[in-house]
Amino acid sequence: MGNGDPRIDLHDIQGNILRGYAMGSVRHLVVTVSDVAAARRFLGELASGGSGPQLTSAAPWGEKPRTCLNVGATFTGLRALGVPKASLDSFPGEFREGAVGRAAKVGDIGASEPAKWRQNMGDPDKVHLMWSAYGASPADRDDLSDQLERTWTERGAFTVTARFDGESLPNDEVHFGYRDGISQPRFKVNGEFSGKKDSQPVAPVGSVLLGYESSFPGLRWNVPEPSSLGFNGTFNAFRVLEQDVDAFEDLLRTTAAEHHVDPEWVAAKLMGRWRNGVPLTMSPAQPMEITPEIEDNLNDFDYLQVNDHPYPDDYAGTVCPVGSHVRRTNPRGSRIMQRTANHTRRLVRRSIPYGKRYDPARPRDGVARGLLGCFMCSSLMSQFEAMMYDWVNLGLQDPRITGTNDVIIGANTLRASRFEIPVDEDPSHNLVVSGFSRLTETIAAAYYFVPSLPAVRHLAGFGEADSSSGTSRPPTR
Repeated sequence: MGNGDPRIDLHDIQGNILRGYAMGSVRHLVVTVSDVAAARRFLGELASGGSGPQLTSAAPWGEKPRTCLNVGATFTGLRALGVPKASLDSFPGEFREGAVGRAAKVGDIGASEPAKWRQNMGDPDKVHLMWSAYGASPADRDDLSDQLERTWTERGAFTVTARFDGESLPNDEVHFGYRDGISQPRFKVNGEFSGKKDSQPVAPVGSVLLGYESSFPGLRWNVPEPSSLGFNGTFNAFRVLEQDVDAFEDLLRTTAAEHHVDPEWVAAKLMGRWRNGVPLTMSPAQPMEITPEIEDNLNDFDYLQVNDHPYPDDYAGTVCPVGSHVRRTNPRGSRIMQRTANHTRRLVRRSIPYGKRYDPARPRDGVARGLLGCFMCSSLMSQFEAMMYDWVNLGLQDPRITGTNDVIIGANTLRASRFEIPVDEDPSHNLVVSGFSRLTETIAAAYYFVPSLPAVRHLAGFGEADSSSGTSRPPTR
């Protein structure tokens, strides 16, 4: 890669991009700008190093705080803050169109179309900024959130459009029962590697931060102008995904009964991992017990034979189906039709469930359950949207699944849904699962630009002299 290991001032970058906070609760507050001057002053204060709440940077912690705070702005939000037109026009087209304009590209159709999104999230003029207040406990989160709301209400800076609260479930599970948050891109920043051992190539920081070489060799995504605004920023595809757990559990039971197999085996085949997180390539027949050694190697697998590792050559998908969720969204080293795309669509995922934990002894309780997902990348179109459009909802990576959608998050219909589980290398022996509806519906979404800390100060003053210590500049080519 052209830059090798770029030096990054971690004080300049918002803290939830290169690392997760591992905090148990979050409140995402979506707001509109009520008073431009007051909103800009408020932004400046939270990025100035003052005594009040401050935006959290990626700088190392001496002691982990009880709360963290981050902010992002939509295209309409940047416009509402008074960002000049020339600067607005320098942002990529998919961000300018926003999640509403791009809904069909990612499968937000039918029950998931923007007209049906909740809390006014389908109206771009009411979705300007999103403040994300993280807390070690719900009480910590609420204290930070209340302080923010109290201050900006007194000043008339913002009006709350929507609020979304999330809290972790035991064992980092999501409501479908799978352990979540296992696979993340691994970066090398300032000589240090992030994350756990992984068989995949180390992701260049330019796959998530603007201004650096991307995962496409020799390519850097355009940095919105001026560089004091765009450099070291990222894009966040925020999604509120409601999960039909009853329908999912029904699908496992009916499929297991029809084919005389274990429902947990069906769940593993749909996901590509057992519900405890162990990948099928590591343990095809049954889930392993999670030992410290297994824990450290949950991402160290692939779908083809590699000289240095004893992976099975699973082209046929008899171990991990080609259409499984984890293989669709990240084909790793699989032989795919888009031959140079394997490792180019990596996303940083920061997600947390909402809603009470599902109790299988008390199904159909009417409780709303789902996931608050932040999917961060340098190019919404070439990473997030390409993954959703090409891989999740069309299966273009492999002709054996082309025309089908991912079971877990795809835009499935009763008539067209289909998932095949190979049991040997003869396709005629495949177990076929069909006739299921959409299990995950989008009930809100937005595209946010997550600026660097110097960029937040830029937004507050639009190029006025900055006395802060942030001195990062785009690296030279």
